[in-house]
Amino acid sequence: GAQTVDEDDAGGTPYGQGADSLVVDGAGGDITINTSDDSDIVVTGFELAQDAYDILSADGEAIVIADGGQISVLDNSTAPTDFEEGSIIRFGTDVTGQTGIIVMEDNNDILSFRGTVDIQGNSLLITSGTDTSGVNLTQLLDGADFDRSDSDEDIRFQATSSLVGTGDITVTAEANVQLLADNSSTFSGNWFVVGGILDDTTNIQSPRIFALANGSLGTGTVTLDNTNAEIRIGDGVTVDNQITMTDTGGNKFIQWDGFTSQVHTGNIISEEIAEQNAHLLVQNEANTVTLSGQLSGAGGYEKIGAGTIILTNPNNSADATDNFRISDGTLVIAADGAGNGGFMDLRGVD
Repeated sequence: GAQTVDEDDAGGTPYGQGADSLVVDGAGGDITINTSDDSDIVVTGFELAQDAYDILSADGEAIVIADGGQISVLDNSTAPTDFEEGSIIRFGTDVTGQTGIIVMEDNNDILSFRGTVDIQGNSLLITSGTDTSGVNLTQLLDGADFDRSDSDEDIRFQATSSLVGTGDITVTAEANVQLLADNSSTFSGNWFVVGGILDDTTNIQSPRIFALANGSLGTGTVTLDNTNAEIRIGDGVTVDNQITMTDTGGNKFIQWDGFTSQVHTGNIISEEIAEQNAHLLVQNEANTVTLSGQLSGAGGYEKIGAGTIILTNPNNSADATDNFRISDGTLVIAADGAGNGGFMDLRGVD
Protein backbone atom coordinates (compact mmCIF):
# COMPACT_ATOMS: atom_id res chain seq x y z
CA GLY A 1 0.00 0.00 0.00
CA ALA A 2 0.89 3.67 -0.02
CA GLN A 3 3.54 4.92 2.37
CA THR A 4 2.89 8.41 3.79
CA VAL A 5 6.01 10.43 4.58
CA ASP A 6 6.13 13.82 6.32
CA GLU A 7 9.11 15.83 5.16
CA ASP A 8 11.67 17.17 7.62
CA ASP A 9 12.51 20.80 6.87
CA ALA A 10 15.86 20.44 8.61
CA GLY A 11 17.23 17.41 6.85
CA GLY A 12 14.76 15.65 4.63
CA THR A 13 13.12 12.27 5.12
CA PRO A 14 15.01 9.03 4.46
CA TYR A 15 12.90 6.02 3.60
CA GLY A 16 13.29 2.45 2.43
CA GLN A 17 11.97 0.55 -0.57
CA GLY A 18 9.21 -1.38 1.12
CA ALA A 19 6.18 0.52 -0.20
CA ASP A 20 4.38 -0.02 -3.48
CA SER A 21 3.90 3.71 -3.76
CA LEU A 22 5.10 6.81 -1.97
CA VAL A 23 2.78 9.58 -0.77
CA VAL A 24 4.18 12.80 0.69
CA ASP A 25 1.57 14.58 2.80
CA GLY A 26 2.69 17.54 4.87
CA ALA A 27 3.78 21.15 4.72
CA GLY A 28 6.26 22.05 2.02
CA GLY A 29 9.97 21.50 2.55
CA ASP A 30 12.91 19.31 1.58
CA ILE A 31 12.43 15.67 0.61
CA THR A 32 15.62 13.67 0.32
CA ILE A 33 15.63 10.31 -1.47
CA ASN A 34 18.15 8.30 0.54
CA THR A 35 18.05 4.52 0.26
CA SER A 36 20.27 2.56 2.60
CA ASP A 37 22.29 0.92 -0.20
CA ASP A 38 22.21 3.90 -2.59
CA SER A 39 20.15 1.87 -5.09
CA ASP A 40 17.28 3.20 -7.17
CA ILE A 41 13.82 3.13 -5.62
CA VAL A 42 11.08 1.49 -7.70
CA VAL A 43 7.49 2.52 -6.93
CA THR A 44 4.13 2.24 -8.66
CA GLY A 45 3.45 5.88 -7.89
CA PHE A 46 4.79 9.05 -6.28
CA GLU A 47 2.13 11.45 -5.00
CA LEU A 48 2.63 14.97 -3.64
CA ALA A 49 -0.43 15.88 -1.60
CA GLN A 50 0.51 19.40 -0.49
CA ASP A 51 2.57 22.42 -1.54
CA ALA A 52 6.12 23.49 -2.34
CA TYR A 53 8.30 20.41 -1.97
CA ASP A 54 11.95 20.36 -3.00
CA ILE A 55 12.93 16.79 -3.88
CA LEU A 56 16.52 15.62 -4.23
CA SER A 57 18.34 12.30 -4.48
CA ALA A 58 20.98 12.09 -1.78
CA ASP A 59 23.48 9.97 -3.73
CA GLY A 60 22.17 10.01 -7.29
CA GLU A 61 19.45 7.40 -6.76
CA ALA A 62 16.70 7.42 -9.38
CA ILE A 63 13.00 7.33 -8.62
CA VAL A 64 11.73 4.68 -11.02
CA ILE A 65 8.00 4.68 -11.81
CA ALA A 66 6.90 1.14 -12.64
CA ASP A 67 4.75 0.27 -15.66
CA GLY A 68 1.39 2.08 -15.52
CA GLY A 69 2.47 4.15 -12.53
CA GLN A 70 2.04 7.87 -11.99
CA ILE A 71 3.54 10.99 -10.50
CA SER A 72 0.63 13.03 -9.18
CA VAL A 73 0.20 16.46 -7.59
CA LEU A 74 -2.98 17.07 -5.61
CA ASP A 75 -2.80 20.60 -4.19
CA ASN A 76 0.04 22.80 -5.28
CA SER A 77 -1.55 26.26 -5.05
CA THR A 78 0.79 28.73 -6.78
CA ALA A 79 3.97 27.45 -5.12
CA PRO A 80 5.99 25.08 -7.34
CA THR A 81 7.16 21.63 -6.39
CA ASP A 82 10.67 21.02 -7.70
CA PHE A 83 12.63 17.91 -8.46
CA GLU A 84 15.98 19.57 -7.87
CA GLU A 85 19.19 19.50 -9.92
CA GLY A 86 20.74 16.06 -9.68
CA SER A 87 17.41 14.27 -9.27
CA ILE A 88 16.53 11.49 -11.69
CA ILE A 89 13.00 10.43 -12.60
CA ARG A 90 12.81 7.32 -14.79
CA PHE A 91 9.62 5.93 -16.27
CA GLY A 92 9.53 2.15 -16.65
CA THR A 93 11.40 -0.78 -15.15
CA ASP A 94 12.10 -1.91 -18.70
CA VAL A 95 13.51 0.16 -21.54
CA THR A 96 10.47 -0.19 -23.81
CA GLY A 97 6.82 -1.29 -23.96
CA GLN A 98 5.69 0.40 -20.73
CA THR A 99 3.64 3.48 -19.86
CA GLY A 100 3.82 6.26 -17.27
CA ILE A 101 1.62 9.17 -16.24
CA ILE A 102 2.15 12.65 -14.83
CA VAL A 103 -1.15 14.04 -13.52
CA MET A 104 -1.87 17.33 -11.76
CA GLU A 105 -5.23 18.09 -10.18
CA ASP A 106 -5.69 21.73 -9.21
CA ASN A 107 -5.60 25.10 -10.89
CA ASN A 108 -2.13 26.73 -10.64
CA ASP A 109 -0.28 23.45 -10.07
CA ILE A 110 3.39 23.79 -11.02
CA LEU A 111 5.63 20.72 -11.18
CA SER A 112 9.19 21.54 -12.16
CA PHE A 113 11.90 19.06 -13.15
CA ARG A 114 15.38 20.57 -12.80
CA GLY A 115 17.09 17.20 -12.98
CA THR A 116 16.74 14.40 -15.53
CA VAL A 117 13.44 12.99 -16.79
CA ASP A 118 14.16 9.70 -18.54
CA ILE A 119 11.25 8.01 -20.33
CA GLN A 120 13.55 5.52 -22.09
CA GLY A 121 11.62 3.93 -24.98
CA ASN A 122 8.35 4.00 -23.07
CA SER A 123 5.21 6.14 -23.46
CA LEU A 124 4.41 9.06 -21.16
CA LEU A 125 1.04 10.76 -20.67
CA ILE A 126 0.98 14.30 -19.17
CA THR A 127 -2.54 15.24 -18.13
CA SER A 128 -4.77 16.89 -15.52
CA GLY A 129 -7.35 15.59 -13.09
CA THR A 130 -10.13 16.67 -15.45
CA ASP A 131 -9.07 14.06 -18.00
CA THR A 132 -12.13 12.03 -18.99
CA SER A 133 -10.50 10.06 -21.79
CA GLY A 134 -10.86 6.81 -19.88
CA VAL A 135 -7.34 6.57 -18.51
CA ASN A 136 -7.32 5.18 -14.96
CA LEU A 137 -6.57 8.13 -12.67
CA THR A 138 -7.02 7.80 -8.90
CA GLN A 139 -5.36 9.43 -5.93
CA LEU A 140 -2.75 7.27 -4.24
CA LEU A 141 -3.45 8.90 -0.87
CA ASP A 142 -6.94 7.46 -0.44
CA GLY A 143 -7.96 5.90 -3.75
CA ALA A 144 -10.41 8.72 -4.49
CA ASP A 145 -11.06 10.10 -7.95
CA PHE A 146 -9.47 13.35 -8.97
CA ASP A 147 -11.67 16.43 -8.89
CA ARG A 148 -12.85 16.50 -12.49
CA SER A 149 -14.86 19.72 -12.16
CA ASP A 150 -11.99 22.01 -11.13
CA SER A 151 -10.78 24.85 -13.32
CA ASP A 152 -7.40 23.68 -14.51
CA GLU A 153 -6.34 26.36 -16.95
CA ASP A 154 -2.92 26.98 -15.39
CA ILE A 155 -1.46 23.54 -14.76
CA ARG A 156 2.21 23.60 -15.64
CA PHE A 157 4.79 20.89 -16.14
CA GLN A 158 8.24 22.45 -16.51
CA ALA A 159 11.39 20.73 -17.70
CA THR A 160 14.36 23.02 -17.18
CA SER A 161 17.01 20.40 -17.90
CA SER A 162 17.46 17.10 -19.70
CA LEU A 163 14.58 15.16 -21.20
CA VAL A 164 15.94 11.76 -22.19
CA GLY A 165 14.58 8.90 -24.27
CA THR A 166 13.06 7.67 -27.50
CA GLY A 167 9.46 7.10 -26.39
CA ASP A 168 6.44 9.23 -27.25
CA ILE A 169 4.84 11.86 -25.01
CA THR A 170 1.12 12.72 -25.09
CA VAL A 171 -0.11 16.01 -23.60
CA THR A 172 -3.84 16.26 -22.99
CA ALA A 173 -6.67 17.74 -20.88
CA GLU A 174 -5.43 21.03 -19.30
CA ALA A 175 -1.73 20.20 -19.13
CA ASN A 176 0.73 22.92 -20.18
CA VAL A 177 4.21 21.59 -20.86
CA GLN A 178 7.00 24.17 -20.74
CA LEU A 179 10.33 23.06 -22.22
CA LEU A 180 13.26 25.28 -21.25
CA ALA A 181 16.33 23.22 -22.17
CA ASP A 182 17.98 21.98 -25.37
CA ASN A 183 16.97 18.31 -25.69
CA SER A 184 18.14 17.85 -29.28
CA SER A 185 20.90 15.41 -28.34
CA THR A 186 18.97 13.48 -25.68
CA PHE A 187 15.32 13.09 -26.77
CA SER A 188 14.07 11.68 -30.08
CA GLY A 189 10.51 10.71 -29.21
CA ASN A 190 7.39 12.24 -30.78
CA TRP A 191 4.90 14.65 -29.19
CA PHE A 192 1.11 14.31 -29.41
CA VAL A 193 -1.01 17.23 -28.19
CA VAL A 194 -4.58 15.93 -27.93
CA GLY A 195 -7.31 18.47 -27.22
CA GLY A 196 -11.07 18.36 -27.09
CA ILE A 197 -11.48 16.15 -24.03
CA LEU A 198 -14.41 17.47 -22.02
CA ASP A 199 -14.38 17.75 -18.24
CA ASP A 200 -17.47 17.40 -16.04
CA THR A 201 -18.47 21.01 -16.72
CA THR A 202 -18.41 20.30 -20.50
CA ASN A 203 -15.61 22.80 -21.09
CA ILE A 204 -13.34 22.15 -24.04
CA GLN A 205 -9.85 21.79 -22.64
CA SER A 206 -6.68 23.28 -24.09
CA PRO A 207 -3.43 21.28 -23.84
CA ARG A 208 -0.32 23.19 -24.87
CA ILE A 209 3.39 22.72 -25.43
CA PHE A 210 5.67 25.74 -24.97
CA ALA A 211 8.96 25.40 -26.86
CA LEU A 212 11.04 27.96 -24.97
CA ALA A 213 14.56 27.02 -26.06
CA ASN A 214 16.21 25.93 -29.28
CA GLY A 215 16.10 22.14 -29.48
CA SER A 216 13.68 21.86 -26.56
CA LEU A 217 11.34 19.51 -28.45
CA GLY A 218 14.17 17.10 -29.21
CA THR A 219 14.31 15.68 -32.74
CA GLY A 220 10.91 14.00 -33.06
CA THR A 221 7.70 15.24 -34.65
CA VAL A 222 4.78 17.16 -33.11
CA THR A 223 1.14 16.27 -33.85
CA LEU A 224 -1.74 18.61 -32.96
CA ASP A 225 -4.88 16.51 -32.69
CA ASN A 226 -8.48 17.49 -31.97
CA THR A 227 -9.95 20.76 -30.71
CA ASN A 228 -7.72 23.40 -29.05
CA ALA A 229 -4.45 21.50 -29.37
CA GLU A 230 -1.67 24.08 -29.38
CA ILE A 231 2.07 24.64 -29.59
CA ARG A 232 3.60 27.99 -28.63
CA ILE A 233 7.10 28.93 -29.73
CA GLY A 234 9.02 31.36 -27.53
CA ASP A 235 10.79 34.57 -28.48
CA GLY A 236 13.92 33.94 -30.52
CA VAL A 237 13.34 30.17 -30.67
CA THR A 238 13.90 28.28 -33.94
CA VAL A 239 11.96 25.03 -34.35
CA ASP A 240 13.34 22.34 -36.68
CA ASN A 241 10.65 19.76 -35.92
CA GLN A 242 7.88 18.72 -38.27
CA ILE A 243 4.45 19.80 -37.00
CA THR A 244 1.26 18.11 -38.25
CA MET A 245 -2.31 19.34 -37.75
CA THR A 246 -4.73 16.43 -38.14
CA ASP A 247 -8.12 16.48 -39.85
CA THR A 248 -10.12 15.96 -36.66
CA GLY A 249 -12.10 19.22 -36.61
CA GLY A 250 -11.81 22.06 -34.14
CA ASN A 251 -9.20 24.79 -33.79
CA LYS A 252 -5.51 23.94 -33.71
CA PHE A 253 -2.81 26.54 -33.18
CA ILE A 254 0.85 27.04 -34.00
CA GLN A 255 1.67 30.30 -32.22
CA TRP A 256 4.91 32.27 -32.39
CA ASP A 257 5.40 34.51 -29.35
CA GLY A 258 8.43 36.50 -30.51
CA PHE A 259 8.83 40.28 -30.44
CA THR A 260 11.07 40.89 -33.47
CA SER A 261 11.81 37.97 -35.79
CA GLN A 262 11.83 34.18 -35.76
CA VAL A 263 12.74 31.40 -38.19
CA HIS A 264 10.81 28.14 -38.44
CA THR A 265 12.81 25.55 -40.38
CA GLY A 266 10.63 22.50 -39.71
CA ASN A 267 8.01 21.27 -42.18
CA ILE A 268 4.36 22.01 -41.42
CA ILE A 269 1.66 19.60 -42.57
CA SER A 270 -2.04 20.45 -42.47
CA GLU A 271 -4.52 17.65 -42.97
CA GLU A 272 -7.28 19.91 -41.62
CA ILE A 273 -9.64 20.35 -44.58
CA ALA A 274 -11.43 23.28 -42.90
CA GLU A 275 -8.59 25.79 -43.21
CA GLN A 276 -10.16 28.09 -40.60
CA ASN A 277 -9.31 25.41 -38.02
CA ALA A 278 -5.55 25.28 -38.78
CA HIS A 279 -4.21 28.51 -37.32
CA LEU A 280 -0.79 30.05 -37.86
CA LEU A 281 -0.74 32.76 -35.21
CA VAL A 282 1.81 35.58 -35.00
CA GLN A 283 0.37 37.71 -32.22
CA ASN A 284 2.87 40.57 -32.01
CA GLU A 285 2.64 43.08 -34.86
CA ALA A 286 6.41 43.65 -34.73
CA ASN A 287 7.20 39.94 -35.12
CA THR A 288 8.14 38.44 -38.47
CA VAL A 289 8.19 34.64 -38.79
CA THR A 290 10.05 33.12 -41.73
CA LEU A 291 8.77 29.67 -42.68
CA SER A 292 11.63 28.04 -44.54
CA GLY A 293 10.30 24.52 -44.09
CA GLN A 294 7.85 22.99 -46.53
CA LEU A 295 4.10 23.52 -46.22
CA SER A 296 2.24 20.41 -47.36
CA GLY A 297 -0.76 18.21 -46.71
CA ALA A 298 -4.27 17.95 -48.07
CA GLY A 299 -5.62 20.64 -45.76
CA GLY A 300 -5.32 24.41 -45.53
CA TYR A 301 -4.19 27.17 -43.18
CA GLU A 302 -5.45 30.38 -41.66
CA LYS A 303 -3.01 33.18 -40.90
CA ILE A 304 -4.16 35.12 -37.84
CA GLY A 305 -2.59 37.72 -35.57
CA ALA A 306 -1.12 41.12 -36.40
CA GLY A 307 2.39 39.88 -37.21
CA THR A 308 3.99 38.79 -40.49
CA ILE A 309 4.65 35.36 -42.00
CA ILE A 310 7.18 35.02 -44.84
CA LEU A 311 7.08 31.92 -47.07
CA THR A 312 10.49 31.07 -48.55
CA ASN A 313 10.33 27.37 -49.48
CA PRO A 314 9.98 26.89 -53.28
CA ASN A 315 8.60 23.39 -52.73
CA ASN A 316 5.46 24.33 -50.81
CA SER A 317 2.70 22.07 -52.11
CA ALA A 318 -0.21 23.37 -54.15
CA ASP A 319 -2.68 21.69 -51.79
CA ALA A 320 -1.26 23.62 -48.84
CA THR A 321 -1.29 27.04 -50.49
CA ASP A 322 -4.52 26.55 -52.42
CA ASN A 323 -6.50 26.93 -49.20
CA PHE A 324 -4.63 29.65 -47.36
CA ARG A 325 -6.87 32.15 -45.60
CA ILE A 326 -5.35 35.43 -44.42
CA SER A 327 -7.59 36.87 -41.72
CA ASP A 328 -5.17 39.29 -40.10
CA GLY A 329 -1.65 40.63 -40.42
CA THR A 330 0.68 40.15 -43.40
CA LEU A 331 1.73 37.21 -45.57
CA VAL A 332 4.78 37.58 -47.81
CA ILE A 333 5.68 35.14 -50.61
CA ALA A 334 9.42 35.68 -50.86
CA ALA A 335 10.56 33.01 -53.31
CA ASP A 336 9.46 31.63 -56.68
CA GLY A 337 7.21 28.68 -56.01
CA ALA A 338 6.68 29.47 -52.33
CA GLY A 339 3.04 30.24 -53.12
CA ASN A 340 2.99 27.50 -55.76
CA GLY A 341 0.14 29.10 -57.63
CA GLY A 342 -2.16 28.65 -54.65
CA PHE A 343 -5.26 30.74 -54.06
CA MET A 344 -4.82 33.14 -51.15
CA ASP A 345 -8.14 33.97 -49.50
CA LEU A 346 -8.08 37.46 -47.95
CA ARG A 347 -10.56 37.72 -45.09
CA GLY A 348 -10.72 40.80 -42.91
CA VAL A 349 -7.49 42.26 -44.30
CA ASP A 350 -7.47 45.87 -45.41
